[in-house]
Amino acid sequence: SPSKTSLLRAAEEAGARGANGLSMLLHQGALSFSIWFDREAPIEAMRRAL
Repeated sequence: SPSKTSLLRAAEEAGARGANGLSMLLHQGALSFSIWFDREAPIEAMRRAL
């Protein structure tokens, strides 16, 4: 899906801030990684992969 949807563009045009959900995806993945592998997630590598 596009990182800037029509809803996000409309919000921006109306002066509102929007978020595309990638930050939430990143942090949910990092938490899952930590639970599964019992170590800190490589969050910067994960961020670059997104």
